[in-house]
Amino acid sequence: GSRMAIRTSTLGPDLALIEVTNTLVAQDEIVLLRNAIQNFINRHYRKLIIDFNGVNYVNSVALGVLVAAHASYSNRKWDLRFCAVNNSLYAILAVARLTGVFKFSETREDALANLR
Repeated sequence: GSRMAIRTSTLGPDLALIEVTNTLVAQDEIVLLRNAIQNFINRHYRKLIIDFNGVNYVNSVALGVLVAAHASYSNRKWDLRFCAVNNSLYAILAVARLTGVFKFSETREDALANLR
């Protein structure tokens, strides 16, 4: 569709939010996601929430971006958290054996509480 798949905002001096509002399969959308994450890392946002509300599917390229983001945050001892992951998306992460890797919060509010 024409609507953008990625929305970014900052919620505090070191806390950022990326909202993924669309299925992540188009190459340009995945590049946008990777760039948004890298931008927050470069600016030292040590806490990042990625909100997957409304996302049912991501492809292997998008998974790779998420794994790389997790590695970047873990290596720096920073905190990356996913929220609003529905059953369809969780199943994809489970098949890729990633459910034990990522940190999940049920809602954005939960994620914020966990990161404060």
